Amino acid sequence: HRSGTSVTAGILHKLGVNMGEDMISGNKHNPDGYFEDKNVVDINRQILDDNGGNWLNPPQRIVMNSTDDIKQFVKHREEKYTKWGFKDPRTTLTYPVWQNVQNFNIVFVHRDNEDIINSLMRRKRRDRKVYKRCTDIYKDRMKKIRKMKEPENYLDVDYDELTTVPDRVVEHIARFVNEPVNEEAVELVKVNP
Repeated sequence: HRSGTSVTAGILHKLGVNMGEDMISGNKHNPDGYFEDKNVVDINRQILDDNGGNWLNPPQRIVMNSTDDIKQFVKHREEKYTKWGFKDPRTTLTYPVWQNVQNFNIVFVHRDNEDIINSLMRRKRRDRKVYKRCTDIYKDRMKKIRKMKEPENYLDVDYDELTTVPDRVVEHIARFVNEPVNEEAVELVKVNP
């Protein structure tokens, strides 16, 4: 949350990777949208709820849930799209369940924890310690997922680099998904830094 994943998912979408069919609309925090498929968000919320947590108060560990919803989601997307993806920051917490269905390629977005906390505070005031604990957990889980992946199955995107040299970062993302760069993807970053 507030780490640059929406703009990164938007770039993927503009490059031709279908990021969802029923996406969460934009609002004052993300005017161009979140590029989150409501189905994925619902699946992840249910996994977290079943494990006694939520995005802000992550469970210590994820106990295996039924993967039927995920299997159905993946099957539908595989049948319908050549290139597809999904974005929901909660997947950082629920990935143990998703990985049992398919070995996904992942784009990791890295942003300074203090910048994330400040952005969260602007959106909704809470005790900074709550956001600090949450961002630390997300960073730790992201590192664990990254260690499980082969280098060709993930891409690291630095948010600060994305906002300062968008052309170069969009080019890296395009190469990762084997699509040509287009100005629409670059422009998305320039209007939503």
